[in-house]
Amino acid sequence: MKNKAKFAAVMVAVLAGVILFSQPVFAYIEGNTIVTEDAKIKAGITPGSVFYGLDKALDRVSLALTFGSSARAKTGLTIARERLMEVKVMVEANDTVAAGEAQRGHARALASVSASLDKLKGSELNTKREDVISLEKGMLEHESEIIAVNKWSKSDADAGQITFMLDAMQNSMADVRIQLFERKREIALEQIAAGKIQSETETEIIVREEGLIDLRKQSAAEEMKAAHGLVAYVKGDIDARLKAARSAGQVPREDVSAAAAAAQILLQADLKLGAASEAFADSEFEQAFELAHNARRLGETAQSLFAEELEAEAAVGAEAKADNAGAGVSAKAGESLSVSVGAGVDVSVNE
Repeated sequence: MKNKAKFAAVMVAVLAGVILFSQPVFAYIEGNTIVTEDAKIKAGITPGSVFYGLDKALDRVSLALTFGSSARAKTGLTIARERLMEVKVMVEANDTVAAGEAQRGHARALASVSASLDKLKGSELNTKREDVISLEKGMLEHESEIIAVNKWSKSDADAGQITFMLDAMQNSMADVRIQLFERKREIALEQIAAGKIQSETETEIIVREEGLIDLRKQSAAEEMKAAHGLVAYVKGDIDARLKAARSAGQVPREDVSAAAAAAQILLQADLKLGAASEAFADSEFEQAFELAHNARRLGETAQSLFAEELEAEAAVGAEAKADNAGAGVSAKAGESLSVSVGAGVDVSVNE
C-alpha cells in the first residue's frame, strides 16, 4: 500500500505541470462547472442524492434521442464531462465512495462515445465535418480538464485512491481519442480505395482538420513528457525494490523472472517513446500521442507485473526457507532418536 501511495504521488508530480490553461483550449473550470465556448456543464445532481438515479436515466434518454454518430458521441462526451465535475465535488467532500460511483458513470459515458465512433461513417466526415472537429476539440479539452482536477484534488486520507481513479479516467479518454483518430484514418483509406479521394494531400485534410494542429501538438508533447517521466520512475522503482528484496534475502541474488519480464516491457516502452519523438518531429502529432500513450501503458504494466512477480517470488523464497528449517529440525530430532534407541539396544545386550 505504501508503494502504491508513492507511485500515485509520483504520477501527480509527473502530470502536475500540465494544467488546463497550458494549452490553447477554449474551455476552463470555474468552481464545479466546465465553461466551454457554447455551454456550461455543471456537476448538477451528485451521487448520494435520491434523485441521482433519475439524473442518469435522463442522460440515457438524451443519448437515445440523439441521432447521428458524431452527434451522439458529442452527447456522450458532455455526460462524461458532467461526471468529472461530480467526481470533483465528491473528492472535495472527501467522499471517495461517491466519487467512485461518478467515475464509473464517466466510464459508461465514454463507452457510449466509443460505440458511436465505431459507427462513424465517411459521409459524416464530409457533411458534418464541423461536428467531428467539435467532437475532437471537446476530447482534447476534456483531457486537460481531467488533468486539472487531478492536480487540484486534495485528500490526505485517500490521495492514492483518488489519483488512480483520475488516472484511469485520463487513460480512458486517451483511448477514445486514439479511436477517433484511427477511425478517421480507416475511413480515409476506404475512400481512397473507392476512388473518392485522389491524393494523399486530400487524405491529410480529412485525417488532420485545420485548426486542431496546435491542440494536438500540445497534447502530444504533454503525453510524451508524462510517459518519459513514468517510465523513468518505474525503472528506478524496480531497481530500488529489487535491491532491497535481495538485501533482505527475500529473493535470490541472481536476476529474477520479475525483473527480466519488466525489463522486456520497459524496452518496448522505450522503443515506442523513440518512435513518438520521430513522429512528433515529423509533425505527426496524433501518431506521437498514440505511441507515447502506449508507452505509458507499458510502463504501468511493467510496474504492476514486477510488483506481483516479486511478491510471488518472495513467497516462494519464504516457503523454501521454512522447508529448509523444518528439514533441519527433523534431522536433529532423528539424530537424537537414533542415539536413544542405540543406547537402549546397548543396555539390552549388556543385560
